[in-house]
Parts: sequence; C-alpha cells; structure tokens
Amino acid sequence: MQRETIYEYDLDVTGMADYGVSLDAVVSGREQVPAQGLRFDVAFEGSASGRLAGSVRGVDRLRTTHQSTAGRSGGMGR
Repeated sequence: MQRETIYEYDLDVTGMADYGVSLDAVVSGREQVPAQGLRFDVAFEGSASGRLAGSVRGVDRLRTTHQSTAGRSGGMGR
C-alpha cells in the first residue's frame, strides 16, 4: 500500500499553561516530577499546506506520568 502525504504544517507555540509544577522548574532541577506526573496545555497556531491547506490553531494537552525507577517517563498528546 502506497502512502500519500495529504498535509504538512508549520506551527508556533503561542502560550503554555502548567498545572502544578512548571516545566521550567523541572528542567532546571529545582523541582522533581510529582507522583501524579505533569500536565501542560500548549497553545499553537500556524499554517497547513498540501491537499488540506489553511490555518491551524488549537491547544494540545500534554501529560507525563511519574518517572519510574528505570528513569523513563511516558507522554500523551491530545
């Protein structure tokens, strides 16, 4: 089966809301990932080109799980 790319998009992050611990605090090492994990809403906008072309704007909810003892973390975007 041959696959066809129907669109490509270029997005800019236009805002971010954190719930609980900030991403900056975790990345800088000031805070650890809490047991319930991390949650961020990332706002974005940009343009799409291809068979589906136009403007793109939205908010993506990113959630990570608590880091396991193996040093891994999971992620989910919606």
